[in-house]
Amino acid sequence: MLPPEWGIGEETAEGRVLSGPLPMGLNRTPQAVPGLLLVGDAAGAVNPFNGEGIAYAIETGEIAAELVHEALITDRPAVTMQYPRVLEDTYGAYFMVGRWFASVIGKPAIMGRATNALLPRRGIMSFALRAMANLSDGRDGDLQDRMLDLALRLAKAA
Repeated sequence: MLPPEWGIGEETAEGRVLSGPLPMGLNRTPQAVPGLLLVGDAAGAVNPFNGEGIAYAIETGEIAAELVHEALITDRPAVTMQYPRVLEDTYGAYFMVGRWFASVIGKPAIMGRATNALLPRRGIMSFALRAMANLSDGRDGDLQDRMLDLALRLAKAA
């Protein structure tokens, strides 16, 4: 489907077309070295529940910018080395729960049973979608939000 002038086709292929893994759950390190902070996909800030990364790219960019700003105005460049800890504090528990969830539903027997038993249940699916999209008001929200907040606090404690 590409224009012929690009010279990309089966006759010029070096091998099969493959995809690369999404860097999920803050799995790229180091996220900070002197003079460089990784944001978004480069930092592994992709939601392990659903593969979403645009919001995390923006948010991690904001966090990095705030730390760089603080480092510049205080003339303390080492402030930026707090970045990995801030990312972990901000996303660590949620991404940990997401990795666990992905490993569980990656087992066909569990996924098959869960699909049959849970998919028809509106309340459970509402909670699952809210959790997977990270759309929670935490302790200030409704019962589902508070349940997710509890799960994240338990994950942090683990």
